[in-house]
Amino acid sequence: MLLPMIESRAVSSRPQAYWDRLSVALGGVGTGLVLGKVIQLPARQFGFNALGSPLGVELTTPWVVTAFAAGLAVAGAQSLFAVHPCCQEGRASRNCVHWVLPGLTALATGAALPQIENVQAWAAVMILGIVALGLVMDNEYRSLDPSGLQRPEVHLLTAGAIHGLALVLFLLISRERARELLSGPAVFVVSGLLAIRFFWSAVQRAPRVGLYGGVVGLIMSQAVWAVNYWQLGPLPGGLLLLLIFYLSTGIAQQYLLNQMSRRVLVEHGVVALVAAAVILVWAA
Repeated sequence: MLLPMIESRAVSSRPQAYWDRLSVALGGVGTGLVLGKVIQLPARQFGFNALGSPLGVELTTPWVVTAFAAGLAVAGAQSLFAVHPCCQEGRASRNCVHWVLPGLTALATGAALPQIENVQAWAAVMILGIVALGLVMDNEYRSLDPSGLQRPEVHLLTAGAIHGLALVLFLLISRERARELLSGPAVFVVSGLLAIRFFWSAVQRAPRVGLYGGVVGLIMSQAVWAVNYWQLGPLPGGLLLLLIFYLSTGIAQQYLLNQMSRRVLVEHGVVALVAAAVILVWAA
């Protein structure tokens, strides 16, 4: 098995088909990432005018490999879900919501690898990404059972994966120094999807979760423009975006649960002010 450390977690609750499909999925993503290191495809330049300004997008090998890895991760996750008893009995929550974390984990890994030149570091990051993908897939498999969403260990790993992915993807977007016309939509999609998955752990109502996720994505797309205007470095900029994401998702979740109160606002406000002060002082 590619990840014996995952298999040690309650093996008896997983059918053999689960482990076979997990190995194939992780092996496929890993093989795709390795091939992206040794194969170079011809780049394609696409240009168009947006708001009266010329804008170009270059489709390169890293982008193709990253998209391919994300697609394989989503397909592999769906193949795992197909053997879950709740899916076979029609009791599982919406599968598409559980595609988010596997797909974005593979996306983050594929996007980070081209930034690394050292071979040993590249291999270490790839292995770490595959291990993280396996853990995320296993956790999403357990989350398919509506009762599993509320288990402390499942909830903790889900929240950790969401905020960890948010930080990594915000850092990558900040490091790319993409034009605001591109960075805004990129952050909107990433933060919106992560917010939807975050809210789904608390409220399994697609319309409301989708609406609140879209609002968080819109807030983050505006925040990234402000962060870019301040010209902060990639790390403080990414941390500041993570703080805004944490604050917006935390408050929105309380509204979804009808638990909003003055105490909640004060707690989130104090945490946000202290963390923002530390980040800005450190970045100065």
